[in-house]
Amino acid sequence: MRTLHVVQARAGLRRDLALLWRIAGMVFQYVVPGGHLRREYRRKTARGEVYWVDAAGPTRHREEPLRPR
Repeated sequence: MRTLHVVQARAGLRRDLALLWRIAGMVFQYVVPGGHLRREYRRKTARGEVYWVDAAGPTRHREEPLRPR
């Protein structure tokens, strides 16, 4: 016969390990791909260039429709 206490302890451990795995993945994403992104951003700003997040670069300014013609 199992009690609720034993089942919750195992489920809690599994939940904690899943959370730990998720946090480790987030740290990895911050360090590796984020590091590449931050390095490229610093390189562009040091040269006085604009770092475009979209690969296509600038298309239209978001306030262009608001400008009087």
